[in-house]
Amino acid sequence: MSETTSEVLENRRGGRRQPVLWKSVLTVGDYSFDCVMYNVSLQGARVKLDLPLKEGADAVLDIKNEWTVRAKVAWQEDGYMGLAFDADASDVKVMFGDIAARF
Repeated sequence: MSETTSEVLENRRGGRRQPVLWKSVLTVGDYSFDCVMYNVSLQGARVKLDLPLKEGADAVLDIKNEWTVRAKVAWQEDGYMGLAFDADASDVKVMFGDIAARF
């Protein structure tokens, strides 16, 4: 069975992913879109957003109205997209606090 492009790219990504179901808001330029985060790691996140965005697009992800992180669209397929955080893993770990121990 062949892997999809997103599975290949996601499997190449380092870091342990933590399954989550978090309401989030993705802002690209002057536009904000509600989305749902399905997994997160110190390097990035997988979100569901039924709107095509250009790979490499700069974005800001507001997670559960608690955390905000700058990111880039790394891939997208079938309404999902991978976001690569622009922050160092150590900064993301501090941002998430105790939750980061899971990933």
